[in-house]
Amino acid sequence: MTEEKHLEENKTDELVETIQETEEATNQELEQAEDQSASEQIEAMEEAEAKLDEIQEDEEYLAEKSPIAGVSLSNFKSLTGKSQQFMVNLDRHLVDELDYEVRSIAYIDMVDTLLEGQQSGQTARQLFGTPTEVAQSIIDQDLKVAEEEGSKSPDWHIYIDGALLLGSIFTFLTGFSMANADNTAGQLGNETLQYFGVITMILNYLVAGFAMLVTAKNMPNPDAPKGQKGYPKYFLASIGSMVVWFLVVSFSGALLPRAINPILPHTAYMIIAVITFLARMYLKRKLDIKGGIF
Repeated sequence: MTEEKHLEENKTDELVETIQETEEATNQELEQAEDQSASEQIEAMEEAEAKLDEIQEDEEYLAEKSPIAGVSLSNFKSLTGKSQQFMVNLDRHLVDELDYEVRSIAYIDMVDTLLEGQQSGQTARQLFGTPTEVAQSIIDQDLKVAEEEGSKSPDWHIYIDGALLLGSIFTFLTGFSMANADNTAGQLGNETLQYFGVITMILNYLVAGFAMLVTAKNMPNPDAPKGQKGYPKYFLASIGSMVVWFLVVSFSGALLPRAINPILPHTAYMIIAVITFLARMYLKRKLDIKGGIF
């Protein structure tokens, strides 16, 4: 948690204490000023007015501040009374367990789900369970994410692993298809496969690594609370990256001249695929790569 957000989180309690202390001190100063000269009384009154103005500003801040981390006051007030109480009870369970940022992310998604559920009459308990159950689920999820992030390999490890895996599979299938193309129906297939030259094969490996890395970094979490599982983001990222991979391979094969993108025999593609796949298996054990798709 950053210092700024930590101070923001504790500001409410601090302001309440400050308001009480300032009011008491101001009253004492005014009582003491009664025994002073007129000029001293005027000065004391001016100081008291300045302090009262500060108190008023702090009270206005407290009146506008949402009691839930990260959730705007307008959204909080849009919840039903029971949903508001549900979120307040949940926050009591988590305020000493999780950082402000973690709670903000969870609460924002939950409030959006509650507001949507209210339209069809669904309650917070129906959507999430009890505050105690939800709190434990969020705590467990936070610990799991922290553990997984700590055990994940660097991105370049995952990139190499994905490039060698997906690239070798596609290269082997290309060589296998070339070997099994016959003289009739396979004639068109041979023409299509002729686009898969050396440069295209290299691009196949390079972009395949990118596609696998993007997919791995956006994997859904089925154990997360409802609305936080990440399936839409996963499908969008995986499909998008695979489409980019397919387009790069297709257009490079079709547009690059044969002079710089020569075609290899089908056996060469199959041998390269086997070698790179074995290299992937070796590096996965050697580097202890974790966090990929497979």
